[in-house]
Amino acid sequence: MAKQCQKGLIGPITTQNEKNVAEEIQHSRAILSNDAALTDIRISAETALAHAVVDKTHGFHLPALATLGLNNKPKARHIILRGFAPISRTLYFYTDSRSHKISEIGRTPDVNLTFYDPVRQVQLCISGRATVAKADVAQKAWGGLTPLGRRAYSAISGTGRPLAQPSSALPTHLEGRIPEADEVETGYANFTVLSITYDAFDWLALSREGNRRAQFSWQKADKNWAGGWFVP
Repeated sequence: MAKQCQKGLIGPITTQNEKNVAEEIQHSRAILSNDAALTDIRISAETALAHAVVDKTHGFHLPALATLGLNNKPKARHIILRGFAPISRTLYFYTDSRSHKISEIGRTPDVNLTFYDPVRQVQLCISGRATVAKADVAQKAWGGLTPLGRRAYSAISGTGRPLAQPSSALPTHLEGRIPEADEVETGYANFTVLSITYDAFDWLALSREGNRRAQFSWQKADKNWAGGWFVP
C-alpha cells in the first residue's frame, strides 16, 4: 500500500489504489465552463502526474523546477516527482536540506514547474507555492527509500558547494557500492521533502495539424477550476 499523508500519496501509487486516485481526479473538481474538452484536459493532465510518480520513463517524472535565486536571478534544475495528492493539488519532491533551493524557497516560495512528455508532445507548466513538509512526512518518505537512495544524502556537504577536484562528495567508504542500511542512516539529517501546492497550470499540445493551448486557475472561493483556451 502507498503511504497516505495529508489527503494524498507519498511514494508510489500502487495498482490497488490507482482506481481511487483516478476517481478523485475525475470527480473532485469540474471546470467552470460548458466546454467538455477543457475538463478532459484537466483530467488527463492530473492523471499523467499520478502515473509519472511511479513510471520513471514517463516524460513528467523529471520536471524542471524554477526558483528565484538568492542573487535575484532565475534558476532552474530538474527534480524527480515523488508523490502527488490530487485533492490538495500538491506535488512532492525529495531534496537535500543543505541545497540552495531550500534557501531560495524560504525567501521566495513562489515557484514554477515545467513538465514535458515527448511521446504525447504535451508541455505542462505549473505555478504554485513551495514549502518544506513536516517531519512526519519526511520520516514516512525516508522509510520508503532504499539504502542506495539514502546514500545521496550522506554527502559531506550540500549540493552546489565548491570542490578542489571532481568528486561525488560521498564518504570514501560509500563510494562505488550499494551500502547497508545502517551505513547511511545518518543521511536522514540532510533529507527533506519539498511540497508544492499549485493553483494554476498551462497546458500546451504540439501538433502538425495545429498546436492547442489551455490555461487553468484554481478558484479558491468556489473550490473549483476555471479554464479557457489561449493562443499557443
